[in-house]
Amino acid sequence: MKKIKNVITECAKKGLCSGCGICAGVAEKCDLKIEFNKYGEFFPTVSKCDNCGLCLFVCPSLHVQVRKESNILSLLGKDIECFAGYSKVDNERAKGSSGGLTTRVLKMLLEKKIITGAIAIGKCNNEDRMFDPIIAKTNQEIDSCAGSKYYPVEFSSVLKRLKQEDGEYAIVGLPCVINGLRLVQQKYPVVGIKIKYLFGLVCGHNKNKNYTSFLIKTTGVNEKDAETVFFRCKTNTKKAMNYGFKVILKNGKEGRQLNFQDSLVKNAWCGRYFSLNACFHCRDLFAEQADVSFMDAWLKSYMDKPLGTSIIVVRNEELKKMIQEENNKGNVEIDTIIKNDVIMSQKGALDFKQSEISKKCELLFNQRLSNLYYHDKAYLKSLRFFFLKSYISLHWFIMKIKAILN
Repeated sequence: MKKIKNVITECAKKGLCSGCGICAGVAEKCDLKIEFNKYGEFFPTVSKCDNCGLCLFVCPSLHVQVRKESNILSLLGKDIECFAGYSKVDNERAKGSSGGLTTRVLKMLLEKKIITGAIAIGKCNNEDRMFDPIIAKTNQEIDSCAGSKYYPVEFSSVLKRLKQEDGEYAIVGLPCVINGLRLVQQKYPVVGIKIKYLFGLVCGHNKNKNYTSFLIKTTGVNEKDAETVFFRCKTNTKKAMNYGFKVILKNGKEGRQLNFQDSLVKNAWCGRYFSLNACFHCRDLFAEQADVSFMDAWLKSYMDKPLGTSIIVVRNEELKKMIQEENNKGNVEIDTIIKNDVIMSQKGALDFKQSEISKKCELLFNQRLSNLYYHDKAYLKSLRFFFLKSYISLHWFIMKIKAILN
């Protein structure tokens, strides 16, 4: 009997799965699904497999591994031009994570009727998840997707829906998603032909669902009472990195806002707690396969601008011309930025991406430790929350002492 090889045996069981759901989105003959595991990570399951190999071909985690071993992964990809700036239309900059340029460019394409719609991350009403990819066909729907979602999302349902839709679409995703969708364009044309543009979000690492649960509990809110969350609030901020995490309750009230600069919150992020295991193997920071990559301008010259500034790497000549037209119209404010500044703006995440696993051992330990937060019984979850919160605070204090001594 021929040995069955699929994303379960070759990717998920080896700890490489990013949970993007692209494999389940293109599976037709196989009963392949993507669901949350107990650690709050999306994980593929299969009850029937015909060994066709399609899921393996479109798996971005396996694709990145091949490119890593052949040493052809560049830093920015084939960049045409790099810009730094922000949207000047309505409150797009205020609502966006950084300068609101992702929202502006998507709306520009929709207004010009170049795309039928945009696929981005919006609010989800399912009980087991807060966010999901949606097909936005109006400016209002695109607005509803503004802002970062440090939360696992999977694209299986939206890809299946896209198969039934007419028109061409722009899709916003993390590097793993972008890599997978490029493979879909090659191997699954019934969907691939409808993908007009791919917009990449620069990503140092992604978080599991328990990261959001941990932050909600840290605000003092019962997770069952939470309607949704905002990860990048700019209320009363004086610097670009001084954003906050906010919970909206089901009764419409707001929970206590957490500031990212708080030692507990910052170390929970920077210490790679609740990170996906696949992120320790991924080397693609800048979404090099995307037509345009968007990121925060973490450079000294932009840090004092509390509303945020975007950096974009444009690899598509048509998009470059349209973005420059938006600048000429006064809809955006952009300046050309050199490639080295783009790289320096993401230095911390880049150092992590380029390190070998042996150098990531401490962070990998933090990631494993944070998985202890999961438990079905409420009282055990509360005890583990207290332990993890104390450990993160202690670890942050030790790191500060080491920095002073050095």
